[in-house]
Amino acid sequence: MRTIISMLLLCAANFAAITIPVEINNWSDVARTNEPVTAGIPLPKGTVYNLSDLRITDASGTTIPAQFKPLSKWWGEKLSGKKSESSIKWVLCDFQTTSTSKGSTPLFVKTDASTVTAPASPINLTETPQEITVITGPIKFTISKTRFNLFDALWINKNGNKLYEDNERLILPGNNNGGFITAGNWTEGECASDIVHKSFKAAPKRVVIEEQGLLKTVIRIEGRYYADSLGVTRGLYGWQCFITAYSGKSFVDVQWALTNDYLEGTKPKEKSAADAHTVYVWPFKSHSLSLNLNLDNASAQTYSLLADNELNGTASTNAATLLQKINSFSTNTGTSGTAAKGGVSLGDGSMGMRAVIRDFAQSSPKRLSVSKNKIDIEFLPDTSGSSPYSLDPFTRDNCRMRFEFFTGNASSGQLNNLYSTFETPLRMVASDRAWYRNTNAWERGFGIPFESTYNRKAPASWTRYTKPTNVNWQNYGQIGEFNGGGDHENLTTCFWKYLLTANPGDFESYESKVLWFNDRVQCHFGYDVWQKFSWFLDPLANMSQYRYCHEMFGTNAYPVIKSFTGYTLSADIAASHFPDDGHMTQLQQIEYYLLTGDLATKDAIENMGARAAGHIYGRVYLLPASYATYKWGSDSAKLDSNFTIPYGP
Repeated sequence: MRTIISMLLLCAANFAAITIPVEINNWSDVARTNEPVTAGIPLPKGTVYNLSDLRITDASGTTIPAQFKPLSKWWGEKLSGKKSESSIKWVLCDFQTTSTSKGSTPLFVKTDASTVTAPASPINLTETPQEITVITGPIKFTISKTRFNLFDALWINKNGNKLYEDNERLILPGNNNGGFITAGNWTEGECASDIVHKSFKAAPKRVVIEEQGLLKTVIRIEGRYYADSLGVTRGLYGWQCFITAYSGKSFVDVQWALTNDYLEGTKPKEKSAADAHTVYVWPFKSHSLSLNLNLDNASAQTYSLLADNELNGTASTNAATLLQKINSFSTNTGTSGTAAKGGVSLGDGSMGMRAVIRDFAQSSPKRLSVSKNKIDIEFLPDTSGSSPYSLDPFTRDNCRMRFEFFTGNASSGQLNNLYSTFETPLRMVASDRAWYRNTNAWERGFGIPFESTYNRKAPASWTRYTKPTNVNWQNYGQIGEFNGGGDHENLTTCFWKYLLTANPGDFESYESKVLWFNDRVQCHFGYDVWQKFSWFLDPLANMSQYRYCHEMFGTNAYPVIKSFTGYTLSADIAASHFPDDGHMTQLQQIEYYLLTGDLATKDAIENMGARAAGHIYGRVYLLPASYATYKWGSDSAKLDSNFTIPYGP
C-alpha cells in the first residue's frame, strides 16, 4: 500500500502538500532522549522550492522543531529555462527525537508548513572580528579567530541561570590548549627533531560558519602548525577542524584533521622545470590535541578510561594512559586486550568533561592520557622515540570525536553511553523503500540489486558490521582498486542495499570505505588553490595534463615531491589507484553526503575535480567537443549527456 501511495503522490498534478513517512532507527542498546538527528531525504521534482514549506511531525501530527538545508537541486528546471529557480532534490533534516534501544520511531516529513516551531533552547551565535561565541543552553564557548586552541573559553551552566559565571568556566583562555605536532629531523625541510609546532601560534587561515540554525551550528576552522622558533616556516602540515553544536545539548562534535595541502610553484612539472609545482612531506614524531581544564585542585579529581570497559581512578600529576596498537591495547595500570572503545573522562565532583573517539581501535595507533586538570588525545602517539610518521601529499588524517561537559559527579557507565550514542548515531530512512526509486533522485550507477532480493528488516533482525582490528589509520576501510575498468564495487551504488533493508551493517561497512576514501585518496588542495587551476577543472582541455587527477604521481607527472631520506609514497597512491574525473562516478561519496550532509565528505567530492563537484553543484561539464564553452559554476552550462540527473545546490 505504501508503494502505491508513493506513486500516486508523485503523479499528482501540481504537487500539492505531500507527506513522507520516515523511520528513525536506533541501532544501539542505549535509549535516546531528545537525541540530535541529521539525515537527508529526496524530494520529487517540482515539489519544494522554499525550505519554509517543510516541517517534521510525530505520529500524533505535532510539529517538532527542525531545520533544513538543501543538499542538491533539480538543476534541469532552471538550466532548461522552464523555471526561474530549481526545486530541491535532496534536503538535509536536523531535529531531535526520542527512541528506545534497538528500536524504530515513526515520524513524517511534510511540505505543508505554515509556521516555525522553535526549540526550547535555541542556539545563540554571535560573531566579532576576534571570536565566535556559541550558546547551546547547557554550555557556552568561544572560538578565537586570532589563535586557535579549539575552545578559547568554555562555561557550563551549573546553576541553571544561564549567566555563565566565572565559577562555571571549565576552560580558560590560554595558549596551552589546541593541536600539537612534534617534528622529526630533515634539514632541507627545516625540520629540527623534537621541535613542537602548535595550532595557536598563528591566526587561522580560514574561519567559516558553515551552518547556522536554531538546532545545529557548524563552524569550520583551518590553519597550519607553527613553532615558537627553529620550526618549519611553511608550517609543519596543516590542520582542519569542524565544530558542531546542538540546541540544548552539553556536548559538541569535533572533527580534527591533519592535512598536507601545501603547494608551491606555478607550473606543472612536465611543462616547466622552473617554478614547478612542489609538495612537501615532512617527518614527525607525534600529533595530538591537549585540553587543560579549570578544575579544583583542592578536590579529588577522578578519571575514567574507556578500554573494553570503564577503568576508573583518581587523577594525579602522573598521567594514566590507554594505548591502542594494531590488535592490542594496554594501560599503564596493567589492563590489556584487543580493541579499546576509546574514551576518557575527568572531573572534580563539581564539573568535568568526557571525550570519545570514533574508530579508536581501527585507526591505531592512538593514545589517551589523563592527569590532574588535563586530557591529551594523541591521534598519532610517539611510541618509539623515532620519527615513524609522515603524511602523503594531498591526503589527510581525520579524527571524529564528541566532547561532553557535565556538572556534579561522573557516574559509572556514562562514558560508555556517550561512546555508544556517538559511535551509533540515529539514522533516518523513508518508510517506503520505493520512495528513493520513485523520486528519480537516486543515481544508482551501473548496477543495482533487485528490490525483490532484499527485504526491509525489522529491528529484531538487524545485524551490525563487525569492525576489523588488524588495521590502522592508513588502511581501515581501504578500497583496493579504482581504475581497472568494469563494474567494480565503488563504481556502482554502495548504499542502495541499505535503503532497501535499513540494516545497520549494510550502512556501516560502506561508511568505513567512505571515511577512508575521504582521507587517503583525494586531491586535498587548499580551498583557495584547487579552483584556480584550469588543468584541474578542465582536464580534457589539455589531455597531457589529464593524468594529474588520474596518475597523480606517475613519471613526469605532477608534482615534484620533496621529502626526507627514507620516505616512500604509500602504496595505495603510488600504484595509481587514485580516483579521478575520468573514473567518476565514485558513488559512495556522493551517496554518503546526500544521506548525512557530512561536510568532510563534501570536501572530498569537490577536491576530485569538475566532474565530481558537478554532482554536487549541478554544473556537470560539457562533452569534450564543446568543452571550450564550459564555465565553472555557470548557470548556462549544459549537462553532460552521461549524467542526466546531476546533484547539488
